[in-house]
Amino acid sequence: MDAQKSPRSIADVIIPIPVDAPFSYLIPPEYEDLVRPGVQVVVPFGERYEAGIVIRRHTSGEAASRELKTIHDVVSSEPFVGEDLLKLLDWIANYYICHLGEAFRLIHPSMNVKKSQLEVQKCFPVPSVELSPALQEFWDMLPEEEWITVGEIEKKLHQSQLFYRIAKLRAQQQIQTRYTLPGTKKIYKTIDVFSVQSEELWSEKAREKYLSGNAKRYENARRLIAFLQERQSANRTQLLEAGFSGELIRRLEREQVLLRTA
Repeated sequence: MDAQKSPRSIADVIIPIPVDAPFSYLIPPEYEDLVRPGVQVVVPFGERYEAGIVIRRHTSGEAASRELKTIHDVVSSEPFVGEDLLKLLDWIANYYICHLGEAFRLIHPSMNVKKSQLEVQKCFPVPSVELSPALQEFWDMLPEEEWITVGEIEKKLHQSQLFYRIAKLRAQQQIQTRYTLPGTKKIYKTIDVFSVQSEELWSEKAREKYLSGNAKRYENARRLIAFLQERQSANRTQLLEAGFSGELIRRLEREQVLLRTA
């Protein structure tokens, strides 16, 4: 068959760097059914590997695709982002005149695959293959029948940029790899609780303003102080709901009339 007419499957991938277009990669036969828009993949980029998102698939003749690199791995068979988010990213990039990869990184900071997420394990049985000294060193360091992260391997070998060795060993069926996707980040909301500082610790100016019965202009401040003294403490929401302004709360805190705890 004419090589020019032999179709090759290609994926266009967003990488979170400031460029105007996605990068094209060949889809290896074993990933043919996995790679589709929204799926997260790991691709060679220069001398390192980067995580990216597939935005489209297409085919090309063998001659036209000969210089393309190949997708290194598929992080998950399920799409990392949906079609609606891909359309939103494209709109953000056009509307705000920014790069598509940067737009995605703003929305999804967890796009990058961290070394703690990529794990390696020896294959059993292992094909008999003569390894280079560097690959043999890597292999000998791996524990038996246990997964170990790339970050842990780098610490033990006192070396970095090990993806090339991982790719070589996996191609020779010496090791297998897997990715652990980051879980949902828990967000804890801080609730500020206020109480009244002991009056003897107030400044002289504060005592003149808030303890003088004739100072009508500070009536709201004295009401807030009395409100807290009666309840001993209250959070910011309770104070706002009681009709005290945020500016008043901040002013009394600056004057060290109010104490705040989280």
